[in-house]
Amino acid sequence: MSSVPVPIAGSVGNVAWAVTGAQQGTGQTASGQYVRGWEVAYQLGSGHAGTVFLPGPELVPDLVRAAVATAAAQLAAVLNLSS
Repeated sequence: MSSVPVPIAGSVGNVAWAVTGAQQGTGQTASGQYVRGWEVAYQLGSGHAGTVFLPGPELVPDLVRAAVATAAAQLAAVLNLSS
C-alpha cells in the first residue's frame, strides 16, 4: 500500500476538514461489489478523523471533495448529538 499526499481541504457549513492521506485497498461500491480503490483519510477542524472509500477510477479531486465533504458533515453532526 502506498500513501499519497492529497492537498484537498474544504468546509461544509461550519465543518472544516482536510484530507490527510490515501491508501490503495479493496472496498465495497454502493452496489455491494468489492473493487480496488482508495481509502481516503480526512480530519475535521475539531481533530476527529474518518475515512471514505472511492473506487479506483473515482480518485479525482472533485469526487474526493464531494465524498469527504458529505462524510465530514455527517461525522460532525454525530459528534454534536446530545439528549
